[in-house]
Amino acid sequence: MLKQKTVAKWLLIVLLLTVAVGSYLLYGAVFDDSDVQADADSSVPDEIVDTPKIPFYTNLPREYEIINSFDVLHIGGENDERYLNAVSFSDVRFIFFYSDSSEYDLREKGLHFAYIKGNSLISVNKISDGEFLDAKLCSKGVAVAVNEGNETTLYVYSTKGEIVAVTPLPCADELRFYLNGNTLCAFYLIDGFIRYLDLTDDLIISRSPYATKCDGSIEQIVFSRDVFLIITVSKTAVTGYTFERYSGFNTVFVQDKLSFKQMLSVGNTGDSVTVLLLSDENGLILITLNEDFSLDRSKRFDARDGVIVKNGDGLKLLTNGKTVTLCKHLDFILEEDGYEFDKILTFVPYRDAIVTLLERNGVREIYSTEKGLIATVDLTLENPKLFAGADGVKIYCSSHSSSGIARANFGGSDVFSIDVNYA
Repeated sequence: MLKQKTVAKWLLIVLLLTVAVGSYLLYGAVFDDSDVQADADSSVPDEIVDTPKIPFYTNLPREYEIINSFDVLHIGGENDERYLNAVSFSDVRFIFFYSDSSEYDLREKGLHFAYIKGNSLISVNKISDGEFLDAKLCSKGVAVAVNEGNETTLYVYSTKGEIVAVTPLPCADELRFYLNGNTLCAFYLIDGFIRYLDLTDDLIISRSPYATKCDGSIEQIVFSRDVFLIITVSKTAVTGYTFERYSGFNTVFVQDKLSFKQMLSVGNTGDSVTVLLLSDENGLILITLNEDFSLDRSKRFDARDGVIVKNGDGLKLLTNGKTVTLCKHLDFILEEDGYEFDKILTFVPYRDAIVTLLERNGVREIYSTEKGLIATVDLTLENPKLFAGADGVKIYCSSHSSSGIARANFGGSDVFSIDVNYA
């Protein structure tokens, strides 16, 4: 009997130990897993809350900076600005550009113009989200044509940069203005045809019913003896059209496999001759036109690039390494050594000279037929244009550069206005 009690007591002890050990293991399994989970949870950072970036805006007006002897003004934002065109009169300039920015000088993306008066950037103004076509000084101020998808819109700004009129124009894929007295004329392309319209001083639109097939883009327009001459350029040809208001368009010449470079009227009033400068892979070609703008004479030159300038009753051809003087009928007069260069980027007539922006051995230089080499430009230039006005010669362009005269670049590419010292 005593033996049975002893066995029962040990069995009870073993049972209690088993329960205790099992409970401990169960407790460890449950609470250790939760601790691991807790540790894992504690390694997960709190939810990240995005703090909105506060945009940085500049204060205008902003003055020109003098950098490396240039007067430099730039317009831009944190991303890219692309220079398009400019209109100037007196000490006022409108610089048109497209912006992909919304900081610094800009508030939103789109087509803009910078309003500059004297030496100051006064304001930056959005025009539209559309595509810039052309801009021209007119009797009301500055006219701007914008392709806005299914329609073309004419915006007119006063000389103070304030909007004074908005009116629809015929839908156009391309448009070029020409100011004839107080009448703002325009030739425009739509669906492969070239057409004409004009606007009176009161912005009343008059559309011509005439049109002609055109597979090129409008390069230059002149008006002489009550007739327009329109030069168009395609991948395969340079074509000349005349237009008269009451008789329409006429094709006067087609020059296949040539590139257009310049058109110039040479000679005295009433006895002038229109001269074309064209090029192909073999060099330059000068062509004179008759009174009806048909082809007259031609002369070829072995040169990579060049520009023509009036010279009394004749003209001069500036090429790489040579300057050739000719009469207005292309008879040879004189050949002299000239300035060596690789490429003409842009040029503008100024006073009795031609001012050119050249590339020579990878360096960009400003050269005048009157004064020779004027300056070197330490700037990567995108779509550069030279403009001449009452306040001198200026370079307008875009640039991604951020050093030298472009050291104030806000980011991406900015638009620059650079005064050329032509004293």
